[in-house]
Amino acid sequence: MSCLLWSATAFAADITIDTTMTDQEIITAIESAQAGDTVLIQPGTYQVRLYIQNHGTAQNPITIKGVDPNNRPVFDYTGKDVELWPGTVKPEEPEEWLSWYAIVNQGNYVVMQDLVVKGARRSGAAASAGIYNGPKGTVREPADDGTQPLNFILRNVEITDCDDGFNSTGLNTLVENCYLHGNGYPDQITGRHNAYIHGGSITFRDTVFENALSGQHITNRAQLMTIDNCTFGEMGSFPFLMLTPKADMTDGVEFEQRMIIRNSQISGIRHNGLGLSKMIEVINVNKYVGLKQYLRLYNNTFVGAPGSKGVIVALIREAGTAAMGLTSIGNSYENYGDFLRLSPGENINDSFYKIIVRDVAGFENNYPIGAIELLLLE
Repeated sequence: MSCLLWSATAFAADITIDTTMTDQEIITAIESAQAGDTVLIQPGTYQVRLYIQNHGTAQNPITIKGVDPNNRPVFDYTGKDVELWPGTVKPEEPEEWLSWYAIVNQGNYVVMQDLVVKGARRSGAAASAGIYNGPKGTVREPADDGTQPLNFILRNVEITDCDDGFNSTGLNTLVENCYLHGNGYPDQITGRHNAYIHGGSITFRDTVFENALSGQHITNRAQLMTIDNCTFGEMGSFPFLMLTPKADMTDGVEFEQRMIIRNSQISGIRHNGLGLSKMIEVINVNKYVGLKQYLRLYNNTFVGAPGSKGVIVALIREAGTAAMGLTSIGNSYENYGDFLRLSPGENINDSFYKIIVRDVAGFENNYPIGAIELLLLE
């Protein structure tokens, strides 16, 4: 049975959840949490979908957490399509797409920590995700003003064996000390990902990504993404894909998209044994007019499979793109054929490109002679 312990802080409550409660009691208790409340979940297995709509504040967030960080509660959706598990939104309702995700957050200032989420999959054409942090209604292009959740924090959460691990279109989202692994479609070379960020702004910090079964570790449509001190293991396709930020940009209006990766360890080894063509691809795939895409790499280590002929970065110029930029400082590389690839017929001396390369350690013996050598600063 749920236990409410009122604190001295303006009616904030501790709400305790355990496995003796019915599914509906669990759903109601967690989803009813208000600003300042802390939901304390006892160890055990839970098989309910959650839909968080209430808002916390900067001073009084809503916190949903496991009681014991070393024995985290497991939200397990293995065995049937995720929408068939109990939840507030039913598959037959008008916004049935909300039932396709195991845990949905649409609240501001919500913290989820010390949890495990696994097995969120669907047999339908639309994929599921372990956790979805995004706007009410389907993802609009751009998102309706005021619908993107603010300041969502995911901390010490493991997400595994889902179609997508984590989806987000929130603003100022933080994913910290998490473990995303084994997400994606197991029987396809490309497909879903450990994380698909549809828009907004997000920081990944001290997080481990491993064994993306298909697709990328991260597919990025955010207006701003920062990756700091993370570790990326083997994957099915390639590590990072930076695409048109449709949720944040209006086609035809000049817009800057930035992705920063720093102090991280990144593997270029594919677990399926196939060769790797690139580590990071940047492309305005939807051809939005006015988009400027900028990639920044600082003090990372990239390690590919022995004999790899792939590149670190592929900048693909598409119609509508206004500029592309690449800054690479203090990085090191092992087992790669080249550093940068452009679209056929493109020249890095074109003013369209803004490229600074100050360290290409690892290419000393095999770096090809070409225009890019003009940018290597001694």
